[in-house]
Amino acid sequence: MTRLERKNREDIDYKMGRSTEGRSYGMFDLFDDSIKSFWRINDSEYDYIAETATDDELDLFVGQLNTIGKKRKALKVINSYIIKHGTNNNKRTE
Repeated sequence: MTRLERKNREDIDYKMGRSTEGRSYGMFDLFDDSIKSFWRINDSEYDYIAETATDDELDLFVGQLNTIGKKRKALKVINSYIIKHGTNNNKRTE
């Protein structure tokens, strides 16, 4: 699934602001939500990438993408992890 195809996903839940229980979310939630909204990924995909990506891949994931080459490489890495995540989820449900 490309980033453009992920544009109108409805399974992404951002925690910005307050929850329904009245709990305030902190800086870490704001940081997580900004990454999820930029890459258009949901919580489980975000957690999977954070758990399985290498340090170099995580630098692409959260670092500055100031060249076309870095952006292209980052998109390839993120898309590959999303595909792997979907494959792993399908194996668990079978």
